[in-house]
Amino acid sequence: MATPIIAIIPSAYKEGVLAAVLPNNGIADLDFTRGSTARRINAQGLIEEVGVNIPRLDYSDGNCPSLLLEPQSNNLITYSELLNSYFTTKVDTTITDNYSVSPSGQINSSRIQFADSTSFCYGVISISTSHTASVFVKGTSGETVKFGIGGNITTGGLFTFNGMWQRIEYTASSASQIFFSSYSGATATDFEAFGLQLEQQSSATSYIPTTSEPITRLADTASLDLTPFNITSIIETINGVEQPPITTIPAIYNAPIGRINKILMY
Repeated sequence: MATPIIAIIPSAYKEGVLAAVLPNNGIADLDFTRGSTARRINAQGLIEEVGVNIPRLDYSDGNCPSLLLEPQSNNLITYSELLNSYFTTKVDTTITDNYSVSPSGQINSSRIQFADSTSFCYGVISISTSHTASVFVKGTSGETVKFGIGGNITTGGLFTFNGMWQRIEYTASSASQIFFSSYSGATATDFEAFGLQLEQQSSATSYIPTTSEPITRLADTASLDLTPFNITSIIETINGVEQPPITTIPAIYNAPIGRINKILMY
């Protein structure tokens, strides 16, 4: 196979720059911007804050990092790490904040305990377009919990714990509540949760922590001026999938949204 003129495989970076592997003299480095802080999964598997204009090398998919590029998004939930404060209605439910070690590596998870098969907790929301709710949970492997958004606590999805921290999500177009419950045959009565999020997206994006107000994470952009190069084909690998070659070459290349595994230009 031909040697690429430019090879971008996420590894070295600094503020405003993701370094190209080939050539390695800086002329093919991606220019990067994001006007806010953001979160990534680091090499230790923990949620970590990354500063303004710092590229996110994300390890969500395993040992090799990918460049995480996301659109602007808002977490509409307040007190995303204080669920006892956020879930204003609790029936036969006890919530203990700052209970144990969360995916952030800090002692700030919330323990949720249900008394019986009709227990629930919810916070009031108001949406009429597609939104996605997400949260990190940890419970006994094989047990299930009801979580989601909807008009009442019988909607949402039934999710099975794997015994480790995992992120679950549920998307709906109309909802007045975001909730956990023991309805629909859910079997979990004691589990942990962390990082509640509600955003106007078709799927969950990276975690955006909040306190008393909703928080916005600004969009990532990564670009490269291709006018000095004689590029005829670009092959991107995104979310582990090699994309069809790009043969109409722009003057300015803009990397797409997603987890970028590599970009090869010939």
